[in-house]
Amino acid sequence: MASGWNRRAFMKGAGGVLATPYISRALAQDAIKLRCSLDTAPSHPRNQAISDYLEKIEEASNGRIKSELFHSGQLFADLNVTKALIQGQIDMAAPGTWTMTGLVPDCDFCQLPALYGPPIELFRRCSDGAPGELVARQIEAKVRSHIIGHWLELGYENWYTTKKPIQSLDDFSGLKIRSPGGAGISWRIAFVHAIPNVTPWPNVPLALSQGTFDGFVSTDESCTSAKLWEAGV
Repeated sequence: MASGWNRRAFMKGAGGVLATPYISRALAQDAIKLRCSLDTAPSHPRNQAISDYLEKIEEASNGRIKSELFHSGQLFADLNVTKALIQGQIDMAAPGTWTMTGLVPDCDFCQLPALYGPPIELFRRCSDGAPGELVARQIEAKVRSHIIGHWLELGYENWYTTKKPIQSLDDFSGLKIRSPGGAGISWRIAFVHAIPNVTPWPNVPLALSQGTFDGFVSTDESCTSAKLWEAGV
């Protein structure tokens, strides 16, 4: 039950924040603050990639742009981050596309059965090709932000459980499975007669420990960075 997981990086009003006129005015004023919200831990590959990107922005702007990276959902969970972007509470984020299906339903195209477990080259033809560009333009219009570069790859989705071993699809029947959000993933959970439970990522370790759900959908990288084996996985 795998499909490619990807995240998009957004910068609120990037055309303005990074455009030459704004940088010029900043020479005689305070540095421009660039606040970025992520809901994964500092050791997560997404955080490391975004942190490296922000460091390069500061260097290229000669310190005229100062970034603030808030990790582990300190400001917002990814499920709420697009609203924060629209309201100007943050300037940059990299939410998973599944968190934005309420705004742009086409974000769920990567949950289509045709893209379950394909070679990564095929998936990139979609994410970085015409389908991805169509989705990107819709997101930019809805969130009033600019998308930076290609998709960040997290690898394939996996289904993890805390107690019951899964040997067949029938073993999912009746289990409560945490979904990161989006209609596509919840539909897949319901398809195997499990019960979808949408929980923000920062709340997952505690919810696992308390038995709020029996399993969840995520990636190896996310599980490792959150040390979810300590929560019973």
